[in-house]
Amino acid sequence: MPATLTTMRSRLRTDLKDDAAARWADGVLDRHLARTVSEYSLLRPRELRSTIATTAGSRMLDISSLSDVIVIEAIEHPIDLYPRIFAPFTHFAGTCELLVDDKPTGANARVYWHSVHVLTTGTSSIHVEDEEIVLTGAAAYALLEYGQYSVDRVNLGGADVDSEYHAQGRDYMRRYHDMLRELRQRRGVLSSKLFAPAEFWAERDVVVGP
Repeated sequence: MPATLTTMRSRLRTDLKDDAAARWADGVLDRHLARTVSEYSLLRPRELRSTIATTAGSRMLDISSLSDVIVIEAIEHPIDLYPRIFAPFTHFAGTCELLVDDKPTGANARVYWHSVHVLTTGTSSIHVEDEEIVLTGAAAYALLEYGQYSVDRVNLGGADVDSEYHAQGRDYMRRYHDMLRELRQRRGVLSSKLFAPAEFWAERDVVVGP
């Protein structure tokens, strides 16, 4: 079961040896986790599909209701046929234009799209096997920021405290980048498409229809 934000934050504090919350406030760690989740999502996005009604007599499909869109992968129209039919389309400013001969009649279209992952106190869409990637990245950003914050500040840890945080942060950042590289290679092997990609249809410049 995926770990929620509360659990991820607790695990991050353990990695940072800050169980007493003496150095990082919850909001600061949440911000670093959110940043890493966004970066992770670009390599392994959340895969979603949504049913949206077309507008009768128009090839324009309003997808503004979809939030945190990374890319629109495909649009099925008409839906629920076998084999499935994926319509060619263009996407710009929250609207997709279906490059089909006949104008839609108001029937539903099904949009397959990629989004940023969700990590809240109630739910998480991050793959369990990738949680360490998110934690490692968040730890790197937290340590580097704290090291910078400690520069020129009076502290009880000695003059080298800031450089120690920077060194730890750089080590975590190297590990984080290695993990992202491995994820990129793994996704390159596993990913595949079951439909003609939208880019192929972008070359079509003539649409026959009313």
